[in-house]
Amino acid sequence: MNTPKILEVKHPSEVVNINFDFTAELGAETISTKVTTAATLAGTDASPGDVINGAATESAGVVIQSVRQGLASCDYLLSCTIATSGGRTIVLQGILPVRLFA
Repeated sequence: MNTPKILEVKHPSEVVNINFDFTAELGAETISTKVTTAATLAGTDASPGDVINGAATESAGVVIQSVRQGLASCDYLLSCTIATSGGRTIVLQGILPVRLFA
């Protein structure tokens, strides 16, 4: 299991791309399927999945997930799960802090 990476702080009105780099985990395998989910880690958001902005894309072992909105003072745990051509399931996670800038 990988330790979640602390991601760069995002403002609630920003739309940003988050990269999940699986290249070190893949070896000769490729990504067959990918999905990213969001949960509230700190703060209160009844709909944390709303930060996910469409389906993830993939390029050369890196999954790119667009994220939007989010509530100020919430931390979101983003979990990117892939299935590989070799039948493995791998999860990378990131903690996305959403804050109003001073």
